[in-house]
Amino acid sequence: MSDPIERHSHISITRQTPVGIVHADMHITSVEISGMPGDMGDDLVGDCFDPDSCCDEHEKAMIAALRAYLRPEVAPECLLARLRDTLDRCCCEDGGNAAGAVDEPGRSAQPAQPVRGAAVVS
Repeated sequence: MSDPIERHSHISITRQTPVGIVHADMHITSVEISGMPGDMGDDLVGDCFDPDSCCDEHEKAMIAALRAYLRPEVAPECLLARLRDTLDRCCCEDGGNAAGAVDEPGRSAQPAQPVRGAAVVS
């Protein structure tokens, strides 16, 4: 397999709204592993990000805050279902349903797929 390729991008947006100026910076780092077609590598198959094994307490608190923000408790059910399905598929957080078992009405029966690149937003 080839060595990983790391790409960095930076986006800066400044706009003026009726209440003031909004400025946002986003730094994105992505890592891609390329190889022969069909060669996934044993280390990628089934692996998911596990904050308990690789994050300190500050990082775990940040992840918990982001999850609370990205998984709101009060929103239309159709939006909540789409958010859950998207985050489960992207973050491999299917609550142990790796085989695709459906445990909630409206949830997708598709198994979660591992994330093959990493994105960092700061």
